[in-house]
Amino acid sequence: MAIFISYSTIDHKETDIVYKSLDNNNIKCWKADIQLREYGGEEYETEIVKQIEQCDAFVVVYSRNAIDSRWVNGEITLAFNSNKRIITFFIENIDFGQKHKLKLPQFQSITIKDGWDLALSSLYKSIVRIISANVVTSTNDIPNEKHKEIMPLDHNRSKGFFSKLFNYLTNNIQ
Repeated sequence: MAIFISYSTIDHKETDIVYKSLDNNNIKCWKADIQLREYGGEEYETEIVKQIEQCDAFVVVYSRNAIDSRWVNGEITLAFNSNKRIITFFIENIDFGQKHKLKLPQFQSITIKDGWDLALSSLYKSIVRIISANVVTSTNDIPNEKHKEIMPLDHNRSKGFFSKLFNYLTNNIQ
């Protein structure tokens, strides 16, 4: 599985920064203009629905353009109705649009008001927490199916454990 990135195509430059930052940190992302190059028409919409339903988390790159985008609004609604963990990544200093006041404020929001580096770091950490919470973990061998106990994220564990977990996640989550 991956992180689904929802955005207005008008904001493609800002969205590329988000995508490349996550991709460079081994977070698998699904972004329409990259993954849908060979699709068209009805296949395009079907594939977007499939990817939202299968994603670990849904990141919406939020701007005035996103508020006005029919596609972004539909994707937010589907993610919300699919009980996805939603992160709103504000690229402008704006409030939630009328269309989103009931849905998005209850989820995590990140803004670039204190700079891109801090915002991207916060986004990365949030996604790692979400992915970690979705994985069955143990201090023993991670792929071992005998371990079904879900353990909370414990920052006091050794770096070796987290390196092993991160490597397992990046190699086994599609």
